Amino acid sequence: MTRPAAAQCGVARVAGESLLVLLGVLAYLWLFRTYGFDVVDEGTQLAQIDRVARGARPYLDFETGYTPWYFLLQTSLWRLSAAELLATRTFGVVLHAATIALLFAVVRRWFGPLLAVCVAAFDLAFLLPVSPRLGAPFNTPYPGWLTAPLALAAQVTIAAVVHARLTTAPVYAARGAHAWPVLAAGLAAGVAFSVKPNAGLFVLAGALLALVASWPGADRTARTLAWLVRGAALLATVVLLGGASLEPTYAVALLLPVLLAALRSAPLGERPDVRPLRDGALLATGFVAPVVIWAVPLLRELGVARFAREVLLLDGGSVIGAYLLPLPFPETAALALCAAGVLAALLARRARARDPAAERDVARWLAPGTLGLGFGLAAVLGGDAPVRVTAEEVCLWLGPVALVVGLALLPRAPATARVHGLLVFATIYSLQLFPRPDLIHVAMGAPPLLAAVAGMWWWLTAPLDGQRVRRLDRPLSWVVAGLVLVLCVARAAPALRVRLGEPLVALEAGPRAPLVIAASHVGEQRWLGEAVREITSRTGVGEAVFYFPDLAGLGFLAARPSPSFYVYFVPGRPDRAGEERTIAELERVAPRLAVTGAPRVAAFAGASGFFSTLDAYLRQHYRVATELGACTIRERVGGR
Repeated sequence: MTRPAAAQCGVARVAGESLLVLLGVLAYLWLFRTYGFDVVDEGTQLAQIDRVARGARPYLDFETGYTPWYFLLQTSLWRLSAAELLATRTFGVVLHAATIALLFAVVRRWFGPLLAVCVAAFDLAFLLPVSPRLGAPFNTPYPGWLTAPLALAAQVTIAAVVHARLTTAPVYAARGAHAWPVLAAGLAAGVAFSVKPNAGLFVLAGALLALVASWPGADRTARTLAWLVRGAALLATVVLLGGASLEPTYAVALLLPVLLAALRSAPLGERPDVRPLRDGALLATGFVAPVVIWAVPLLRELGVARFAREVLLLDGGSVIGAYLLPLPFPETAALALCAAGVLAALLARRARARDPAAERDVARWLAPGTLGLGFGLAAVLGGDAPVRVTAEEVCLWLGPVALVVGLALLPRAPATARVHGLLVFATIYSLQLFPRPDLIHVAMGAPPLLAAVAGMWWWLTAPLDGQRVRRLDRPLSWVVAGLVLVLCVARAAPALRVRLGEPLVALEAGPRAPLVIAASHVGEQRWLGEAVREITSRTGVGEAVFYFPDLAGLGFLAARPSPSFYVYFVPGRPDRAGEERTIAELERVAPRLAVTGAPRVAAFAGASGFFSTLDAYLRQHYRVATELGACTIRERVGGR
């Protein structure tokens, strides 16, 4: 299958267009760089970074799920700038813009400008949303934002290697030419692991499974290793999802795509110079190189058991149990859109295979009509449900549906090797949606998924070999592009209207947070400043203050860190032993203040009931000093 002319574009032109995309995205995100503050997620991350900046060591002095390089990066940014929060946010905004620009460049180079604009706009508008009431979730310095461009780079590199191996004849002079790209993919996985362990493992596994298609099918060793890799991917997914007891929604959304990827990843190559063992060794070497730098010293300090439990999170499933959320089945509006998308893809696939041309054209026009009907049904079936909720449900299920359709419809052939490699990699990387299937985890895993969806859509709508590209030969692509871009503008417009059309006022949450909020929403965040002023007026700089269950962000704002090993308290994490340890720390340090409040997000629901002993201790030893509505400031009774 030849590429359409639209996709044939020089590197220099792609680079120039990508730079424009980067600047445009940067200009949009910059508007919200100082907007609002999320005391739970953003505040917790900042509190942990602050602990490291004050000399604490991850895993040794406080509990965390993130590896040392994440904290090294963030504290280095703080040292380079006196504005700690703004340094982190500025880096995040630049990182988002660079990630979207990289995604645009990949899709533009391989699949044309129309799809490139669509995926970039969709990522920006739907997956980096802004809440005028609270702030911008993309400002939270999640490690997953760092791993997204690394995963995308590894995915594209492996897809290119697979395509080259299956479409070029073996040449002696080129033997081993693909070694460096495979090594680089392993290195990307290792760096990702050094920031967020599960993401790094998914990058490594996705790269290996995608490479299977390029192994020589006539070689018995290659076929045997391929069966082992494919079986291991499926088995590991079943074990991972065991924490959800294989609920039907998880089985459909995550297990089914992996099953299809494993079944459809048989070796297709014919090059004898491609060796599976060498691929595995190169990936492993690249992965291990950055990991040993920090893992070996940490392993020596923690010991094998603690390293496995606290760094690799191999703790018998307690982490999954603490954070596991159900994957909701889509409501009727979102279901209608998903069904329309599947039917449109099937019609587009039929249009590729039908002959004569008249029947093919009918199928091509039926496809966009079906998609338009799906949007109409969604609008009717949505009823009184907010459009935002329907949009988030669609975002949640778009990936699984697209992966299943793509892997089921895409023929196994050298000509489709690049798209197949993108799909297989994205299938494995999408597993990071477990155990918290929410929009923010969709967003962090989106770049590889969007590249794969773009590849599948391009294949569905590209002309067949030998056919002339006509203006009306791809109506489905134009209809979809128009709908996507209109929806993206509609999604971003409310936040832009508030940001540019309303006066902004200072958040007044202390000198560490020179932030603003729209005047119409300042009342909802006024308590932050009130809490910071109460804490700072009753304690000295750097004095320990205890926060329960999810208010550690106040410690960052007030520059009063928590004395506890546990920074936050999700029911089940810490466990009972951790609760007893926390009480012992409170007895030993005896902080003058404790700040408590009702859980602000679902993960912390029931914290007071689960940590009943700790809750009783706080009520017994700390009296209410100030009630602020969103939190309570408590003073210790009788000193130590």
